[in-house]
Amino acid sequence: MSSEQLHDSRGMPQAGFIIEHQSSDQKWKVLRNIYSGPFSDVYVVADVATNEKYAMKCERQEGNTRPVLKLDVLVLMATKGLKGFPKFVAAGRTDVYRYCIMQLVGPDLGRLRRTRPERRFSLPTALQILGQTLRRLEDLHKCGWLCRDVKAPNFCIGIGEHESTVYILDFGFARKFIDKEGKIIPPRSAAALMGTFQYCAVSAHSHKDQCARDDLESWFYMAIELLKGPLPWANIDGHKNHKLIGDAKMEMRTEPARSEFFEGVPKQFNEILSILDSTSFFDRPDYKRLILNEK
Repeated sequence: MSSEQLHDSRGMPQAGFIIEHQSSDQKWKVLRNIYSGPFSDVYVVADVATNEKYAMKCERQEGNTRPVLKLDVLVLMATKGLKGFPKFVAAGRTDVYRYCIMQLVGPDLGRLRRTRPERRFSLPTALQILGQTLRRLEDLHKCGWLCRDVKAPNFCIGIGEHESTVYILDFGFARKFIDKEGKIIPPRSAAALMGTFQYCAVSAHSHKDQCARDDLESWFYMAIELLKGPLPWANIDGHKNHKLIGDAKMEMRTEPARSEFFEGVPKQFNEILSILDSTSFFDRPDYKRLILNEK
């Protein structure tokens, strides 16, 4: 079969194609596609020499108005060696697409939650997961990066010997927020709304620049979802009116909506929201106070 036959109509690789790294003698065989979007695809590939399996993320070069694969590479290199960040293996490009090869991980937390009874995790499982995801964000922030898209689908469990580890991935909205001198970069006068409407911070709905606190606010919404199931604003179409979701998040902070929102979850989560709401743009969040629930 020719090389042309091992690419789809967009020029992206298909099963059987061999990726040859330009700067080394490494080669990977494409086994299957596990995600396909307008500008990017994710594959399972195998090292031709060792048969070890990896994930490969590809991004089309032509017509892609916001290429983001370089952000994945930058963040994975900045977090090299840290627990819960996929191991970076290699990156390169062809005439049609850029690619990044990294450690293969298992299913994401969003998919796992939806398979559970009542679409939520048990309290012990949720608290263990939340402790790990919070530590991933703390480590990411220590490396000077914001995620800006914290949500269950961007966390996955490991496979094999790493099955008890929760991994953070997909850094397409990441942004450097610490300068070379270790200082927080001041906010811009306005910023595009980055992230996923259901989980983004209230400030993002107002087109304000995001900070470490905002990643944690998104983590908080994810926490409630893992503990209780779908969020109260889950059925609002953010693409049509994201401000309605922002209004719902503000209303949730006042009574009687606040009591209803926290019904059925450990009372400390009410305190966590207060801690986050009192954290300013330039503050370093108190991560330890946020994991007092973990056992």
